[in-house]
Amino acid sequence: MSAITSADGFHHLVYSISGTTHTLFLDGSAVSVNTNGTNVFSTFPNISNLLIGTAGDLSFGYTGFIDDFKVFNRALTTTDVSAIYYKDLSLPFIPRIIDTLSTAAYNAMVYKGTTLQAGAFGLKLLLYSARTSPVIQIKAGTSGTPTDFYAPIDGSNNLTTGVNGTGTGIVAFLNGATGYVTKWYDQTGNGHHATAAGTTLPFLNTTNYVVDFGSTGYFSLADNSFPTGNLPYTYLFKQGGTGVEGGANPRGGFAYSGGTSGVGNMAFLMNRRDNWLYETWYGVDGYIANGVTANVVIAATYGGGGNNNSATGKLFYKDNIQQGLSYENNINRSQTSSNCYLGNSHLNNGIDYVTYNSTMPYFYWMPYQLGSSDRAILGAT
Repeated sequence: MSAITSADGFHHLVYSISGTTHTLFLDGSAVSVNTNGTNVFSTFPNISNLLIGTAGDLSFGYTGFIDDFKVFNRALTTTDVSAIYYKDLSLPFIPRIIDTLSTAAYNAMVYKGTTLQAGAFGLKLLLYSARTSPVIQIKAGTSGTPTDFYAPIDGSNNLTTGVNGTGTGIVAFLNGATGYVTKWYDQTGNGHHATAAGTTLPFLNTTNYVVDFGSTGYFSLADNSFPTGNLPYTYLFKQGGTGVEGGANPRGGFAYSGGTSGVGNMAFLMNRRDNWLYETWYGVDGYIANGVTANVVIAATYGGGGNNNSATGKLFYKDNIQQGLSYENNINRSQTSSNCYLGNSHLNNGIDYVTYNSTMPYFYWMPYQLGSSDRAILGAT
């Protein structure tokens, strides 16, 4: 037995029996193990009554509330219990970011039976309650084994190899080595996972728990990940600093989608020298945000369908404040589905063209033009 120290709220209890081993789990963790218990199913091969909330002889009962009672036909492992606990309790205690979006934005982002051009990356908190998958894959040093890590439900930085703080913590796993990111998992259910590429892989900055792209690291995504054609879109991310690139006009690329140079290319570019951020379709149109410093939230939205008015055309935001438009606003697009990157504008004859050299804690995109309240929700991740 194990005491529940506070009885003023719900707790998650699991009792698992495997032969003569009886294990009691409290709030996702094993708190009591008896290896010399009764072999219940051998002693009682036939069970005629299953009673919930009372003793078998009805001599005394339970006082309180019971919710979500389950019976399994096998003994649950520690991993099983942790996964069930994580899924059962994460939403009531901490609503997930994507869950709190408007209905239209939510439906544009999550998996609904067909592949949507949407994605969501984060680190500190699971972004969508229907997902219990890992948030990132990391290896310790250049020769380490890529290992999945989960975000805890309390929103802390303690990434672990098991759900809800179980398994090995990230600091112990790295043991002083650099944590290179090999995959950043899409949490929408669309499967648009970002696979690390480039000369040097991005790495996890464990001081403030952000992905650091370094000087040449970036991610590659499958074709058709980003919105294509003339669809509405939103890209929203928090950039950790100005870009760094060699030459007289140093830049850093954020995201890119589409074909070859001049044919449906979309890129976010950062200029370190003048501190501006530029969304471009290679000379067709663009936005510039001046005075872009570290740790600002950038959002670029477009209403789709050739709409060129100021309310639903192409809009650009810094910390949810609309920025001015530069260059012509030709919004008839022909964005293609191939060559999708995060942290690199595109490859030029197989060579990295413009790579992003800063940090990023999260990145979202979807085929929908987000309004102010939804931008505020995602920007506060």
